[in-house]
Amino acid sequence: MPRFLRSCRAWWCFLPLFALSYPVHAAPDIEVASADQTDSIETREVVVSSTRLPDAPVDARTLPAKVTVITADDIRKAGAKTIQEALQWSTGIVMYDGVGNAFQQTIDLRGFNGQPVSGIAVFVDGARANEPDFNTINFDLIPIESVERIEILPGASAIYGKNALGGVINIITKRGGDRQRVTGETVFGSFHRERYTINASGPIGKFDYFANFSREIEDGFRNESDARISRLTGRVGYRPTDSTDLSISYNYVQDKLLQAGALPLSVAAFDRKANFTPGDFAKNENNFIRFNGRQTLPFGFSLNLNAYYRRLNQELFGVGQPAFLGSQLSTASTRGETESKGGTFQVGHDASWGVQKNSL
Repeated sequence: MPRFLRSCRAWWCFLPLFALSYPVHAAPDIEVASADQTDSIETREVVVSSTRLPDAPVDARTLPAKVTVITADDIRKAGAKTIQEALQWSTGIVMYDGVGNAFQQTIDLRGFNGQPVSGIAVFVDGARANEPDFNTINFDLIPIESVERIEILPGASAIYGKNALGGVINIITKRGGDRQRVTGETVFGSFHRERYTINASGPIGKFDYFANFSREIEDGFRNESDARISRLTGRVGYRPTDSTDLSISYNYVQDKLLQAGALPLSVAAFDRKANFTPGDFAKNENNFIRFNGRQTLPFGFSLNLNAYYRRLNQELFGVGQPAFLGSQLSTASTRGETESKGGTFQVGHDASWGVQKNSL
């Protein structure tokens, strides 16, 4: 064995002795807070439905998944004028404008967006709001004034049906409160924005109601990107007993949205407001009726069902690309009527097994 290895081994034999001979000092006294001195932080209780159909509400902290909840109060404080603006600051959400209109922004959830074919499932009171052809999402047809809360459930979920790879956006609409209330709002903003809103809600015996009418006008940041939107919303609920809850909802939306289109960098460099495809627009008329029912049964069971009918009349007009940029000028006009209907039946169980609370 080489001499330097023998010398190293000799030094290793003395290391334990050096460790034992090193003086040991008492650690300085450290004050440890007692249990009664510990500061507590009280977090806001977040209530979610946790299922496709509105069921017994649960605390989001008890769910084995990340759930983001945006309440009507959060929407009001943020000043959001669209569903997309209410969603844009949530984790995993990216918003961008692909058609040049403030009411038609695209939402990405975990890399999946709302364009064909969408990987995001959107529900309003348990009824699917995606279009039946390419699963697209027309957020402009969902009145934000009627939203009670928005639940964002990222990740694929089989209980919500097809095309939910990116996640689910579950929207629950408002109902009448415990007292009569009538409110109105008038908003003026940039780009000649005007919004007029009136709401009425309250109880009538075992019934409750919520009604809303809104009118929005905006010229838009880009040239010829105007928006004209009229919305009418109503919901009537009936609770004959503490274990029975029924409601019927109706949404009517009529809008016309001019679309400025994507802008080439060569044009954006000197005029960011330019309209690359002047004349493009989307015109919609949407009727959306929903029925929801919930019956609480003994031993923690519950029955939930919903049925919906939706009819959308839509006109899309596009003038194509200008010919001076090397492409042929083309014009396309599409008109269509889409009807969709369906229903869902759900059995739930919410009870405690031993010391654990379980929901099925």
